[in-house]
Amino acid sequence: MELVGVADVVSDWRIKVAVEKGFPVLASTAEAMHGAGLPVAGNLGDILSTIDVVADATPKKVASANLERYLGRPRGDMWEVGLWEDSLTVKGNELFYNYQVYNQAIVVPETVDAIRALTGIEENGLASIAKTGKALGLVREFLG
Repeated sequence: MELVGVADVVSDWRIKVAVEKGFPVLASTAEAMHGAGLPVAGNLGDILSTIDVVADATPKKVASANLERYLGRPRGDMWEVGLWEDSLTVKGNELFYNYQVYNQAIVVPETVDAIRALTGIEENGLASIAKTGKALGLVREFLG
């Protein structure tokens, strides 16, 4: 995995640290980084079609808006979504269900793995996932 850039809408200390570390800075919006005097390598929107993974650590309202930008990207990472029998309804050939996922359940494991990969602590993605899963007590099978 290779870090291709760090994007934000503000030019505070977080982006300045990215610059100091030599990471490319990408503007999330046209207004972002304007007049900050930071080297901007490009626009986040310009590279979204060329990358495989986006680690979005924005607040909930911003992240939900960002989802519009990420449509078309695979979303097969919600293994922890459980469907309970009493929340399922079938009418004809349609299944109706609901589920709620605690946001941190998705963000924390992926962020830990991304940090390991980007810092070079663990270059093997599957090994990182196994370490994170073990540390957090995550399991693949819920029914015995």
